Amino acid sequence: MRGLLRLLVVIAAFIYFPLVSGIAEESSADVTYLYIEGSNTNAIDQRFEAEHPNVVIRHVSSDTYEGMTIYEAILSHLVTIDVCYADNTSAAEAFLNKGYALDLSQFPSLKNMADAMYEPIRSFAYVNDALVMIPCDIQLNYVMEYREAALTEAGLTADDVPQTFTALLEMMIDWSREYGDKPDVVPILFDESPHSELLLYALNAYITSYKKAGEELAFDTEEFRTLLDQVQEAAQASFVQTADYNPARLFMQVGRTVPGIHTITFPLRENETPRFNGNVSGWMIYSGSQHAELAAEYIAYRMSLLSDAENILLYDGQYEPVERDDFQEQKKSWEQRRSLLEQQLSVETDEVTKHDLEDQIQKVTENIENPSDTLRYAITVAEISFYQQDVIPNMGITYQNQITESSFTGAWAQTLIKQYVNGVINKEAFIRELDQRVQMMRMEEN
Repeated sequence: MRGLLRLLVVIAAFIYFPLVSGIAEESSADVTYLYIEGSNTNAIDQRFEAEHPNVVIRHVSSDTYEGMTIYEAILSHLVTIDVCYADNTSAAEAFLNKGYALDLSQFPSLKNMADAMYEPIRSFAYVNDALVMIPCDIQLNYVMEYREAALTEAGLTADDVPQTFTALLEMMIDWSREYGDKPDVVPILFDESPHSELLLYALNAYITSYKKAGEELAFDTEEFRTLLDQVQEAAQASFVQTADYNPARLFMQVGRTVPGIHTITFPLRENETPRFNGNVSGWMIYSGSQHAELAAEYIAYRMSLLSDAENILLYDGQYEPVERDDFQEQKKSWEQRRSLLEQQLSVETDEVTKHDLEDQIQKVTENIENPSDTLRYAITVAEISFYQQDVIPNMGITYQNQITESSFTGAWAQTLIKQYVNGVINKEAFIRELDQRVQMMRMEEN
């Protein structure tokens, strides 16, 4: 039934969208059209065109066709594409595993880039010994940071941080029982809907644990039923931020490019390896591209413009700390501040005020002459070391499951979760629906 609906979508797209990028503009001796996935013209592409006067970049939107991924649109010949994004979504997995991405190892510059990357990232870029993508971004999935000050305030240390997701749930439940409705410190503070957030985390942890163990995924188990009960109890015991309630929190999500030294994750099972899970995105060339050489040159150009942080995340090597963009300006403002304080001190007669001014001058001078790493650097030596020595050796990269995907591929799962959380369906119906979907996905893969 699903295959029939997909076919109808394709036919409808041909009927109603005959002029949308599916018909390529013919290249000629004077101009070559390069089709790149994207929505808008950007400065990088404009510079590439300026350096290649005979090249015109055409952007192909990834959401032109409702109900279809960009990969399905490519294979249905609804869009013309040379370069598109690859990631670890289930849709990308199907596309790459079926050989629709060009083997980039034929381009020495691209192969050298991939081979210089950290092992988990490099391994993911290869499928059946073919280099199918050049990773350009890596992010850790479902991680938080523990806050030292909050741990201290709660009488805890880093040794008390839960090592598994179920241990975290137990902490949340016990915390509410021990400290009541509005404690000064909480394990996690939610904006809204703790049940939905915890359930999505639980599903990700559960599915990931099966993948790492090489086991066939199943939800009709006592382990999953117990997990659902724990999630519901923890959600009821959770704390939600309001206008007049914003306590300190032990664990929180922090939007860092490079993981901080207190980054943690909560796998389902004890001693689960690898502990961290990475999400990769990168560039690939469609095997049907008529301009593969130019497409490879475009990818190499984009990769040459990666930021310091992106290089640190991708490439194995030795790095210096990365100074904050505004540090030198901040240093000038401190110097101006010190000069002003010294002028005030030179004319001040009150001893108490003079002592206060001397203290301020000393602190500003310390910032100027011996700034802390957190003041000076956007990425510190400690963070680089933590990433290379603690994260990379313990990071795995696998393709996502539809159930935990945020794209429309996993929209059915989002709807199902909402129905369960809102009480529209009960626990057994939720489990039954998940298992049926798993069986359908397994049949489609085969």
